[in-house]
Amino acid sequence: MEANKLYEVVLQVHAPWSVDDVQGIPSTKRPGKCDEIVVTLEHEECYICPICGGAATRHDSRVRRWRHLDTCEAQTILKAEIPRVRCPEHGVHQVPIPWAEGHAPYTMEFESHVIDLLLEGTTSGVSRLVGIGWDSVNHIKQRAVTRGLARRKWLTPKHIGVDETSSKKRHDYVTIVSDQNRGVVLYVGDGKDSESLETYYKSLSEAGVNRIESVSMDMSPAYISATKKCLPQADTAICFDRFHVSDAFGKALNKVRVREHKELQKESIDILKGTRYDFLANADKIDGRSRRWFISLTQSSLQTARAWAIKEAASQCWNYISMAWAEKAWKKLIGWIDRCRIPEMKELAGFLKRNLWGMLNAIGFSVTNSPAESINSRIQKLKSRSCGFRNKQSFRETILFHLGGLDLYPRG
Repeated sequence: MEANKLYEVVLQVHAPWSVDDVQGIPSTKRPGKCDEIVVTLEHEECYICPICGGAATRHDSRVRRWRHLDTCEAQTILKAEIPRVRCPEHGVHQVPIPWAEGHAPYTMEFESHVIDLLLEGTTSGVSRLVGIGWDSVNHIKQRAVTRGLARRKWLTPKHIGVDETSSKKRHDYVTIVSDQNRGVVLYVGDGKDSESLETYYKSLSEAGVNRIESVSMDMSPAYISATKKCLPQADTAICFDRFHVSDAFGKALNKVRVREHKELQKESIDILKGTRYDFLANADKIDGRSRRWFISLTQSSLQTARAWAIKEAASQCWNYISMAWAEKAWKKLIGWIDRCRIPEMKELAGFLKRNLWGMLNAIGFSVTNSPAESINSRIQKLKSRSCGFRNKQSFRETILFHLGGLDLYPRG
């Protein structure tokens, strides 16, 4: 009887349930110890309807088992005969099970423990630690994600970021929509085409769509098309990420350097040799004492030096707060690029003219896609740690499990 009372306290069992028996199964490999402890619970012969709370009669029952947290280094199994009751008004229903959810073969405490381990390790590692199959651990993760998505109430943030990330090799991508303010993943779509992003927008209510103030993204035609199709305020909401624009400047500058370096080498001049990363670095990272040679290089008449000066001037254009002043500065810079007589930079001017509206929106909202890029980096770490995924559905569930900001735990 003492063991029964102990497990009633450990399991927090209350009326109408009670512990009827505790039986240890001796270990064949560890003398004096148990491999398994079976705790049998019973229900009082007093039944009420779980819907209305009125009196009901017993209809039938069936025996079920649940895996619980280990006790005394032994697997603990809860066993109970679960009755179904008949209510005159609501028909036949199963009585509530306070230690488990639905038809899960594990108690809520065991599932919570597995979720804690999954947040720190891989599915395979957790499977070995707790002594259940890989599929069983994965099912617990799936239930946790489903539970979290059902509880999530904020699906329409004001500021979102859109980015793509690879799910496996050979250009297999998924679209990630994240909340810029909370830094959590809202949606994982298959592919990186316009249809993938449209699916997210269509899942929102009309009020949710109208609530979106900014959508930070790269200059992807598919994402732009989907946003313009689904958001009435797209022209003022789409914000082009400054780091992707800066990347365009860096690529154009490097093309100038490569071409000019080849021309100078014909005259046996190697002053641009090995300077790629010097020109790509920001001006504020130049050490004037130890790199005077580079400062003198940027002040020369080389086309590469002029392209570098344009790149540095562009970085200052992002510091404006007023969209009107920012537009004036960018147009002045574009005019400079048009007059610079450097083919690679003039091609860049066309790119800036086409995308200036989205760049100005980003300045107005003071947003970048850096939170989305950070999430992308964390996703790639998850993928590397897991050594890949069986399919995109498993990849999606893992992203939402770790980065979705979900309430994963069962409530008991």
